[in-house]
Amino acid sequence: MNKKEIEENIIYKNTTEEEIPNLESYNFLVREISQGIGFETLMENLEKGYYIIPKNQRNYVWTQEQVQELATSLVKGFPIPPIYGYRNSENQLVILDGQQRLLSLYLYYKGKYFKNITGQAINLKGIFKENKEKTTFEMELEKQYGLKDVEYYIEDGNEKKINITYENLSNKDKRAINRPITVVEIMVQTFDDNKEEIYYKIFGNLNQGGTPLKNQELRNGIYQSKFYDMLHKINDENEKWRKIYGPKHKHSRDLELLLRFAATEFYFKLENEKFDLSKYKNSYPKLLNDFSKSAMSFDEKTIEIFESNIEKFIDRIELIPETKIENLLLESLYLASIYIKGDYKINNELINKIKESGEYNDCVSSSSSTKRKVENRLNFVYKELKEWSEEYGV
Repeated sequence: MNKKEIEENIIYKNTTEEEIPNLESYNFLVREISQGIGFETLMENLEKGYYIIPKNQRNYVWTQEQVQELATSLVKGFPIPPIYGYRNSENQLVILDGQQRLLSLYLYYKGKYFKNITGQAINLKGIFKENKEKTTFEMELEKQYGLKDVEYYIEDGNEKKINITYENLSNKDKRAINRPITVVEIMVQTFDDNKEEIYYKIFGNLNQGGTPLKNQELRNGIYQSKFYDMLHKINDENEKWRKIYGPKHKHSRDLELLLRFAATEFYFKLENEKFDLSKYKNSYPKLLNDFSKSAMSFDEKTIEIFESNIEKFIDRIELIPETKIENLLLESLYLASIYIKGDYKINNELINKIKESGEYNDCVSSSSSTKRKVENRLNFVYKELKEWSEEYGV
C-alpha cells in the first residue's frame, strides 16, 4: 500500500490505518450468486423495493451529463459494471457497490433528472426503502428533491444528435437495450457471530471502477440500526455541531467522530481516576466496528442516553467563530466530560492550554494509536478538564 492509499484510509489525523478483520481465523463460507437481469426488470425491481440502497449511504453526486454517458453505454451495448449487494432480513438486496449507476439508470429510464442541484449532493436518506401504498419510488424522489423532464442524446458519426430518451424509443429499440445487467449477491454463511465483519472486508475490497467506499461509508451500509439513525440525526440537524466540525464530510468522517465519542464511552471506563484500556481486548483500530456491531442491539433507552450525552457535550463547547478542534482532542474531551459533571464550558482558553502542553503533544505526535498512547492522551485531557471545571465551573 503506497503513501496516498494509507492517507486515504486513515480514520483521521494521528490515527493509524483501520485494521481489517483477518478472515483466515473465521469459520465461514462466501458465495456469489450472479444474475443477468434485464434493464426494464432491474428498474421495476427498484420501484418495488426489491433492491435498496442503505439510507445512510454515500450521497448521489452524478451530473446529468454523467447519466447521459451511462445511457449512451447502455444503448451502444458497452459493458455496465456489475452491481453488488447482500440480502437483508427483509429479503431485499442491499446495494453497497453500484448505487450511483443504479440511480442513474433509473433517471434515464424515467427521462428525469433532479431540479436545481448544481454543486449539491443528493442525500438518498429515506428514499431507498420499500414503497408504501399509494406512493412510488419516483414520487418519493419528486417529493424530496423535485424532478424535471429531460431528454437524453447521443451523437452519430456526423455529429448529429439522436434522441435516446427511453420512452421515445420504439419497442424494437427497447428490446435491443433490454439486455442483462449483472447483479451479484454476496452470501455469507458462518457459524460464528461475525457476519458483519466479513461483509465489511468483502465490500471494502470491491473497486468496480468508481470511488471505493471509505471505512465509515461501509459501516453505514453494513451496521444499519436505530443507533446509527440517531447519530445521523445529530450530524444532519444539530447546527452547533456543524459549526464545531465544519461542512459535512463527503466520506462521513464527521459521523465517524460522533461514533467514536460513543464507542470510547462504551468501552473505556474511569476507575480510580484513571482510564484503563486493558479491558478492551481487541486492538484499538477495531474499536468502531466492534462498537457498531454491539449498537445494532441497543434498546431505545440506551440510545437516548448516548444521544443526551453527545448533545450535552456539544452544548458545552463555546469557541471563537471558525476555531477548529482536532478530532483526537474532541474525542478526549467528550470522554472526560462524561465523568466530570457541573456547569462549565469548553472554550478557546482551555483548548489552547491543552494543545500547548508538551505532555499532550507527546501523546499525539506520531501516527501510532497504541493503547498506551491513547490511554495517556485520555488521562491527560481528563486531568486538565477536571482542573478546569473546578476552577471555572459553577
